[in-house]
Amino acid sequence: MDETRIDKPGDGRPGRRLPIVGPGSPQDEGPPDAEASPARPQGMRPAEADQAAASRHPRDAEPLDGVRHVVAVSSGKGGVGKSTVSTNLAAAWAAMGHRVGLLDADIYGPDIPTMFGVSAKPRMVDDRVLPLDAHGVKLMSLGFLVDEDTPAIWRGPIIMGIVRQFLQQVVWGTLDYLLVDLPPGTGDAQLSLCQLVRVSGAVMVTTPQDVAVGGVLKGIRMFETLDV
Repeated sequence: MDETRIDKPGDGRPGRRLPIVGPGSPQDEGPPDAEASPARPQGMRPAEADQAAASRHPRDAEPLDGVRHVVAVSSGKGGVGKSTVSTNLAAAWAAMGHRVGLLDADIYGPDIPTMFGVSAKPRMVDDRVLPLDAHGVKLMSLGFLVDEDTPAIWRGPIIMGIVRQFLQQVVWGTLDYLLVDLPPGTGDAQLSLCQLVRVSGAVMVTTPQDVAVGGVLKGIRMFETLDV
C-alpha cells in the first residue's frame, strides 16, 4: 500500500501519496485495517502501537528529551476554540522569549497549519523531521504531510503511532514548552500522550453551553485519572 511521504531534497522522486480506503477503492477489503501504514514521511518507522508505552502507567512516563514542559490542550467537544487557544498561547509564550513548540495531535482535523498560515512541507535530516517555524514557534502537524482534502481513516493504534512519531522523531531541540493540540474528547490521542511522555499540565477549553461544559468536566476527570 502506498504511503504519504515528503521528498528528500534532490531525490527526484514524486510527491506525497496517501491511500484512500473506501467503497470501490482498490484497498477496499472491509473496514480499514488497524495495522495499515499511516501517512508518514519517508524514513520514519511504521506508526505501530508501542506495546511498552501502551502498558505504561502515565506516572511512569519519561520526560521528553530537551523539553522542560509538555502541556496538553484539550476540550470535551469540537468547535470551542481549542486550536485558537493553542495558537495564541504558543505565540504569546514565544513573544515573551520562551522557546516554544506546537504539536498538532488533532489527527482527524489538523487546523494548526491554517491557524499559522503555513503551507510548506517539512524536510528530513538523518531520517528525522525538522519542524517548521512560524512566529517563533516550532510546528508539526499531519496537515503539513497530507493534502488538505484527504481524510484520515485510521483506528486507535494508528493514532497512537502517529503521536509517538511526532513526539520522538521530530527534531524539537531545546524547548521551554511543547504545546500539544489534542482532538476533542477523551480518546486514544490523550491516553497515548500521557503514556508516552510526562505531561506537566493540561489546558481545558470550553464555551458556556451545557453540552460543552459537560464534556470538559469529563476531560478534567480523565487527566486527573492519568495523574496530570
